[in-house]
Amino acid sequence: MEHPEPGRNRPLPARSGPAWKQFLIAQAEHIVAVDFLHVDTIDLKRIHALVRLEHRSRRAHLLGVTAGPTSDWATQAVRNFLLDTDTTTMKFLIRDRAGQFTDAFDAVFAGAGLSVRKSPPQAPKASAPCERIIGTLRRELLDRTLILNEQHLRRTLTRLPEA
Repeated sequence: MEHPEPGRNRPLPARSGPAWKQFLIAQAEHIVAVDFLHVDTIDLKRIHALVRLEHRSRRAHLLGVTAGPTSDWATQAVRNFLLDTDTTTMKFLIRDRAGQFTDAFDAVFAGAGLSVRKSPPQAPKASAPCERIIGTLRRELLDRTLILNEQHLRRTLTRLPEA
């Protein structure tokens, strides 16, 4: 009998902890997620907004808007935001593997007492609530509004009525 190549047609080993979905459900009140959304202006320039979502309340917060989202910019944006934020109920930060999210970015949240969890590669469903809020912003607001520049996007995203 031929043996298959190592790693092929063999079951994966059992996980030692809960599955990702179980983790999200069990810890929802303590999870925040961050992600970038991009918008093309009327003169076809791309600008980016960094958004933070509280899983517990599904409340989104704008952390910043920029034309060039570098790792230094993202790190400073979260520093600025955390200065005015109570993090006592937050335990976990979920983020994707974008290049702007570096060790320095993670260190800001670790310094605030949060454990950083990276979503699995190429798995947008791993941060489904964050992806849904970004999709909703696109469908209900950004697809219906011509954005002029960074200031206009910032005003547009911060003047949303309370749900």
